[in-house]
Parts: sequence; structure tokens; C-alpha cells
Amino acid sequence: MINCKLFFKNLIHKSNNNLIKKYLIKKKTVKTFARYNIDKKALEYTKKVVGWVPYIKNRTDIKIFNFFSINYNIRKPISGKIFLIEKNEIIKQHDFILFQEELKEIKCENIFDNLNGSSIIVQLESNQIKSSHGSHDGHLRFWGCYKNQNGNYCSVTHSMPISFNDLFLTKQTNSRDYNINNNEIKKINFYPGGRNDYNTDQFSYYGFNILLNKYSDPLSAWHLSPKNKSTESDKNYLQGFYCPDIRNIDPYVILDNIETGLNNNKIQCYIYKNDKIDKISILETNNKFTKRVSEIFSENIKPPYFFFISYSSKPIGHSHVHYAFDDRVADQVHMHECNWEIKNKKFFPIEIISKKNCRKFFIVNNEQNYDNLIMLHVDKVLNKKFCNLKIRLLNKEKEMIKNLQISSDQPIKIIDLNKINNDEINSSYVVQIESYDYNFSASLISFCKNEKILVTDHFTGG
Repeated sequence: MINCKLFFKNLIHKSNNNLIKKYLIKKKTVKTFARYNIDKKALEYTKKVVGWVPYIKNRTDIKIFNFFSINYNIRKPISGKIFLIEKNEIIKQHDFILFQEELKEIKCENIFDNLNGSSIIVQLESNQIKSSHGSHDGHLRFWGCYKNQNGNYCSVTHSMPISFNDLFLTKQTNSRDYNINNNEIKKINFYPGGRNDYNTDQFSYYGFNILLNKYSDPLSAWHLSPKNKSTESDKNYLQGFYCPDIRNIDPYVILDNIETGLNNNKIQCYIYKNDKIDKISILETNNKFTKRVSEIFSENIKPPYFFFISYSSKPIGHSHVHYAFDDRVADQVHMHECNWEIKNKKFFPIEIISKKNCRKFFIVNNEQNYDNLIMLHVDKVLNKKFCNLKIRLLNKEKEMIKNLQISSDQPIKIIDLNKINNDEINSSYVVQIESYDYNFSASLISFCKNEKILVTDHFTGG
């Protein structure tokens, strides 16, 4: 059956009528890259998955993990295509085969030469992939990995979907749309097929932000989120992150009123060390809250430490950590929810009923001198003394498995992957966390102390 609304939307998208162009410009609306350009069966469900990430010329690598083989029992190789997009046009296409359990690592300058572009789109196709896998007419998770002028990885982000319905974007107020106050930092807003070089916080096209310094190093990369329009009552949330032991590290904490749906907030911030709360700061916020940890506590906090923030939000607005060293900005990630309460300067778990399990993955850059830590968020599951967690490290050369019993003695546990690996896997690999007891939330922190580089994002399913 033909979707009439989508049919006419496609018809308008394909039109070059001047009246339509003027109307779109007046409404601050742009045409995005249409999925029908790579999939001619645009009005039918297909056995394909698609995702996209921003593209920075000569600074972008992509990493694609065949999670279908290990998590969905697809044992045959999968065909894939990579498209470089500029101004809604396909500039170049690269075809590949993704083998079982393979981590495909592609340096974009090797396949796209010196061509300009703004987006990378990846498509996988197999008659064994479920129709509309992951929704959005078929959604593929992979990673855009960005490097600085010296070739060191400095930021990473997971891909976003493109559905057949994604044809137009209107410039509007999105959450997570901020910049760090530094005259040398440029914020670029990316959307499928284009980019918007602007440096204000007010309006954007839904997609990604990347922060560039004066050397065009992509210091941070993250996706935006729609404005929180929930009509539900606000709730109190506790979220947190880990700050590793790196000299002069002083992260920014971001709480966006566009994401929480509340313009005013009373927040409580905690430094957690040696299994107890070491410092407390209570603040009232108006609109967007952006402060460094040293500003929140009016002193420099010596790492390592855990940071927690309690705040109100309409379900569910995340808080964010944006790592930084002195005046050098690093990568960022949203924090995860902690089901814990505070009594006498200590955290106590709130028992929850777990009905979900966990199978999430991330990529680890193991070819440069980086420390790699999992930031695992832990909750107390009803009637369980501990939760079983399997950590799987794998690439096409080798696989290692570590079984852990995770107790709920603290809200966040740090797992050092370098100690688990112990130099057994010398190239980059995938780390997958698996549990039948609980759906763990987790992020990965990769950092180089000497270069003061920190790369981070959260684990994802696929």
C-alpha cells in the first residue's frame, strides 16, 4: 500500500519549483539528503539498514562492526555501501563486504581522496536482516572517529538513522546545542547532506554538533536531541560520571533546560571519593547550566573522582559531561541514570525489578597509546546479590571473554580494558557487554595522558 503523505512529501522534495524554494527558505527549512537516492524502493520496506555521521575531510575514519553475525545469527557475509554526500548529492560511492564478526575500519581519505563532503552514509543489505530493523525503516549503528592534525583520535560519535520520511529539516531550538566559551572553538551543525557553519546556541538543524579548534581538529562530536515537550510531571534524577586521573583535567557539566523541559532547577552536585561523598554543592539554575567542576565547588578537584548531579526533569532529560583540560576542550557524553539515594553522605541503592537484559558494544582504539575504561552504571536488582556480566573483546584475529560478578556497592564501577586485554589483542577491537540479569548503561573513556586527549561515547545496541 502506498503511503499517500510520504508520496506527496517525496513529490515536493523532488520539485525545483521556485515558489516552493522561496517558501522553504522563508520557513528556514532545508531539503536533506533523501534515502530514496540510495534506495529506489523508497516506499517499500527493505532488508537494509542505514546510518550517517558527519564528515570532516582528512580527519574522519569510520568503524563498522558486524553485530548481525554475533547477535542475530546472520552467518553469511553482508554487502555494504559507503556514500560521501555533499549538498545532497552523492559525490562518491565505495562498496565492501562485511564478514562475520568483522570490525571494518576505513580511513575515508583512502577511499574518497581529497574530495569535499559533509556526510558519510553507510548501508548494509542482507535478505536475513529483519525489515525495518531498529525502526526508522532500518537503522544501522556504526561510528565516526575523528582525528587531530597529528593523526591521534580526539572524538567519536555513533551514527544516526535516516528514514524514508526524513526529507526536510526546519532550523529550530534543539537541546544539547551549546558551545564552550572559547574564541578559538567553532561549532558546526551537521545534518544529512549538509552543514551549517554557525557559532550561536539559538537555532540548529537536527543532527550533530562538532567543535573544531583553529587547526580544524574535531575536538568533540555529539548528536542533538529534540526539545523536551513532555506533558508529564517532572521527576528527580541522579546521574553521574567518572573523572580519570589526568593532570589539569576540569570537566564542564551541562544541564540544558531545553532537554529537561524546566527553565529553573535546583541541583545538588557531589564529589564521590573513597566510597563516600567528599563534597556537596547546592545551586539554583536558570535556563542552560554550563559550569566546570572547579566552578561548582569553588576549588580545583584532584582526580580521580566520581561526580554526581541530582536535578529535576520531565522524563527523561540527560545531563552531560564535557571533558576539558585547562583551556583545551575534549570530547563529551551524556550521563546515565543512577537508581541510588543519599543518606549520611553515602550512596544506598534503590532496589529495582529487572525485566531486561543487555548486549551492547563499542569500539576500542588499541593502536595508539590510550587507556581504555568502561564506566559501568550499577543498580541493585531485586533478589539478586550480584549481576553476572560478560565482557567480550573481539576482532577478526582473536576473541577474549571475561566473566564478572557485579555487586551494588557503588553506583559506578570502572573496568580497565587494558588489564583485561593484557596486550593480547594488538589492533583495534570491539568490546561487548552482555548480561541476562540487567540492562547495564555504560560509556567508554579512551584517553592519552601525555597528549591530553580524551575520547568518549556511550555503548549502544544495534
